Amino acid sequence: MNQSMKEGLLIAVVLGLALVAAQGTASGYMLKGSVDNSVMEFESGVADDFSISGYESSG
Repeated sequence: MNQSMKEGLLIAVVLGLALVAAQGTASGYMLKGSVDNSVMEFESGVADDFSISGYESSG
């Protein structure tokens, strides 16, 4: 294998790793965003339950 082929292979490997890392980071952010949304929905649901029960008990 000559020098330019080695360099080309190295560049291809580095670009492949960079692509995988970028995809992993993007999916990590998407996953975190969906988890945050679920937590916010859960908290707002709990807040609704508390306000309903508080309203009924104070009524």
